[in-house]
Amino acid sequence: MPRYWKKNHKMTLAALIDTLPQLPGVYLMKDATGRVLYVGKASNLRNRVRQYFTASHDERIQIPLLVAQVAHIDTIVVHSEKEALLLENTQIKRYRPKYNVLLKDDKSYL
Repeated sequence: MPRYWKKNHKMTLAALIDTLPQLPGVYLMKDATGRVLYVGKASNLRNRVRQYFTASHDERIQIPLLVAQVAHIDTIVVHSEKEALLLENTQIKRYRPKYNVLLKDDKSYL
């Protein structure tokens, strides 16, 4: 069952991040309507998701825009980084998120 965070929910974002597993998986960042904004993979879900919400040296212009719109975060734990890569590819093709600039076409990722 995916874990998630909602703005104005009893659990704060920091508390959610602390409960995320340090395992490989895929995270889906959603807006208030439930639309998927971004799909990403991680070898350690807790560390990767935390990076979005802390001051970082990420120079991608879209990150602050993305973070400002995030209302929900779902995570899916998998067994390996390879499985996370395949699931990320599938989820991007399924949802066609606004902030995933690569993998939107119908070509195979691998």
